[in-house]
Amino acid sequence: MNPDTDSTQQPTESFTDKTLLDQVEQITCKLLERETLDHNLDLGDAGLDSLAKLELLAILERELNVELTEDLISEFKTVAHVVKVVIGATSK
Repeated sequence: MNPDTDSTQQPTESFTDKTLLDQVEQITCKLLERETLDHNLDLGDAGLDSLAKLELLAILERELNVELTEDLISEFKTVAHVVKVVIGATSK
């Protein structure tokens, strides 16, 4: 089988991203005391202020075992953006 056309690779990547998205959503929901959260909802509109973003950063570092710098908080616009930040931090 040609490795370039191996269909088993893509679902694994999607599953990993989906799992990470779910984890970040659960962490953010818990912080905001919400049951659900649209991945594209502005976190500021959802009630996440700058202090809560710092707390989210600390929780993400602990729960996901990643190193995130405080300057990344400005990129915490939506859950989807947070996932991109975490992926970027893990790919370094």
